[in-house]
Amino acid sequence: MRIRNTIICLVLLLIIGGYAFVTSYYSRPVPAEKLLKVSAGDIAKIDLKYPDRELAVERPKGGVWRIVKPISVDADQTTVNNLARAIALAQVTRTVEDKATNLAPFGLAKPAVVVTVSTFKGQTLPAIEVGKTTPVGFSAYVMRGGNPAVMLTSSVFPSGMNKTIDQLRNRDLLTFKVDDVARFTIGKGDGSQIEVVRDGDKWNITKPGDYLADPTQIQQLLSSLLEAKVADFIADAPSSVSPYGLEKPHLTVTLYSKGGAQESLLFGFKQSEQGKDGIYVRRGESTPVYTVHEWVMGAIDKSALDLRDKTIFTFEPAAVERAQLTVGSDKFVLKRGARRHSGGRTLP
Repeated sequence: MRIRNTIICLVLLLIIGGYAFVTSYYSRPVPAEKLLKVSAGDIAKIDLKYPDRELAVERPKGGVWRIVKPISVDADQTTVNNLARAIALAQVTRTVEDKATNLAPFGLAKPAVVVTVSTFKGQTLPAIEVGKTTPVGFSAYVMRGGNPAVMLTSSVFPSGMNKTIDQLRNRDLLTFKVDDVARFTIGKGDGSQIEVVRDGDKWNITKPGDYLADPTQIQQLLSSLLEAKVADFIADAPSSVSPYGLEKPHLTVTLYSKGGAQESLLFGFKQSEQGKDGIYVRRGESTPVYTVHEWVMGAIDKSALDLRDKTIFTFEPAAVERAQLTVGSDKFVLKRGARRHSGGRTLP
């Protein structure tokens, strides 16, 4: 009897254990399917084809992104890296139809955008066709090139793929860092000029006269200039810069690096469009016209007096032993005395 009961218990344990194993194995979460089997770091080119335009960005291995369509200009690295990451992480949440005969209800007869990705290995991945967002469920309809199935992905994906060239462009005006600047000049429209030269940890004004500069004022001016971004892209190849006040600019700032390189920024008229506060600018070495916010020019349009060091005395008060004050015919002498000690304490 005991042997039979033991055998029964063993059989029951095997059955229960086997059931638990099969249940746990087949109930494991299945990784979500990705729209494209690619990592963001392997993407070399992204092409975004819309009904009315086409944008393309690419980069060499280990290099930086550039816009190559519709024009060739520098791209904003953060924006394009985020774009590549969104493509690489996009997932299929569900298949709606394995073989749809009518794509119009899904917005896929004429996709809002077709996303095509190429890798550094020269492989062009299946294009992603993006359609409408669903009425409920925070999803969007998509198809992969060569596959007739209509699938769902997050509704965030279409908005992430809806880009303009201005959104992808690099908005940096100048490439110098504050520590790179060895000298700079501020040229005014009336022909006057201010020149400021770095001397170790100090700054000296050398034009229109020789003065010690206020380091805080200089730091603020350079930071405002070098951290300024393009507000609007106005014209990449204008036939004339005169309408923008840039043929005879109101202000020209030129920076010189320790290695001898230089970069300039020219400031022209204020934008005339209602609701705009921009100032037309262009780099001295190139013709495209941009705008910056008005505060940028305000932070840079300084006089020599604004930039001068206004400190009257440079000594430390604790180092003064004797001071003499003359008020009219009266003369006062103050002399620091020895400190008095009382009960182990030093008294003033």
